[in-house]
Amino acid sequence: MAEFHGVTWLNLNLLAKSLRQEAMIGERVEVDLVKPGKEDTQAVGFLEDGAMVVVSGGRPHIGRRVQAEIISVLPTAGGKMIFARQVADLE
Repeated sequence: MAEFHGVTWLNLNLLAKSLRQEAMIGERVEVDLVKPGKEDTQAVGFLEDGAMVVVSGGRPHIGRRVQAEIISVLPTAGGKMIFARQVADLE
């Protein structure tokens, strides 16, 4: 409607999306593991931007914060899904 009436406007969703940092393969991230993944050794956590991180080798560390190295990034309709392997237990 603002555009129709000639009013300057800002799309906050596009702004927020443009400010998100892209996850890069090989990058290390800290993530709180909150639940088990599909595979026996996996655990799942979330980054601040809502991206889901599946951590291989993380299941014994559910409920703790770990450092993980990104091994792949999969774009999905709801955002992005990141696969990583655990590097260190931070707690």
